[in-house]
Amino acid sequence: MRRTQAGGASSIMAGASWWCTIPREEWPGDDELMSSILEDWQEPWGDRRQELVFIGVNIDETWIRQSLDNALVADEEFAAGESLWCQWSDPYEGLQIAPEELKPKAPLHKTHGQQLVHS
Repeated sequence: MRRTQAGGASSIMAGASWWCTIPREEWPGDDELMSSILEDWQEPWGDRRQELVFIGVNIDETWIRQSLDNALVADEEFAAGESLWCQWSDPYEGLQIAPEELKPKAPLHKTHGQQLVHS
């Protein structure tokens, strides 16, 4: 599945299969394509990945990177699991979202086969 969002427009569509889910004997024999597949390969996940893209004018890349890095947990913290996590303060404590704000501003509709578009 592929989800994209830019401003008020978002879409959800079927994505291509990850190469790591396809038996190697079914992979292409083309050296250039093989090179592009293996370029981002990382064990144990293969070519599976998520990407987060920020597009804007005069955005503060340093602040964004620091904020995202600060949200990461160390391997030990992750391994400790919920018994540790539930002790952390809630960064969203007190945040209240009105139910009407959770509803799409425009109706979802199908276009182009599997793609759902919210505009």
